[in-house]
Amino acid sequence: MTCSSERILTEPCDSPFVPPALAEKLNAALLEQSADLSVANDSERMQPVFAILRRHLLPSLLAYLNDGGRKIDTWYAEHNLALADFSDWPDAFININTPEDKTAVEAKLSATHRDKQA
Repeated sequence: MTCSSERILTEPCDSPFVPPALAEKLNAALLEQSADLSVANDSERMQPVFAILRRHLLPSLLAYLNDGGRKIDTWYAEHNLALADFSDWPDAFININTPEDKTAVEAKLSATHRDKQA
């Protein structure tokens, strides 16, 4: 992806399996659809924290927050939104927020590793 000071990439801190091509796919959808922002979609739902936003949206975001808005999906709906298809990366949007989440992910990784060795 070409770096640009006109865009900002966001991703959550609790998702350990960020797709290697996240920025490239989001940027491609943004450009192909001439959108203001691009958001990842896992084929079932939008993943709103995985996004690229054009910087010109900052005044709109600040106004939304100053008016008490807190649901990012609601703010996104006010703009020209592109969805980037990440259905080929099913584990990209796993979150680890609790010890139980961590244990479940570790078990899944162990099972995957065993399957690859068999």
